[in-house]
Amino acid sequence: MTQRKTVNCANEFPGVPGVTVSLALTRIGFVLAVLLTAIALWLDAVKGDKIAGWLSRSYWGTLNATARYGDANVEQTDFDNVMAGA
Repeated sequence: MTQRKTVNCANEFPGVPGVTVSLALTRIGFVLAVLLTAIALWLDAVKGDKIAGWLSRSYWGTLNATARYGDANVEQTDFDNVMAGA
């Protein structure tokens, strides 16, 4: 049976260097998470949310009855268009 080797910074770099490498990797991960979240929020603000717009006009939507889809075929066509652009 083949044993898998797990990479653990504390085992690979014992003592103070191990703690330093672990903290550096944690900081890098935190910075990357914050950066990716900021990019996702920016893209959402620039692109808009077409799916939410479609949902608000659908049968279960939050808009009043006159603003919702009156025909299921139109609703399905708009859904297909939104999914094609997503």
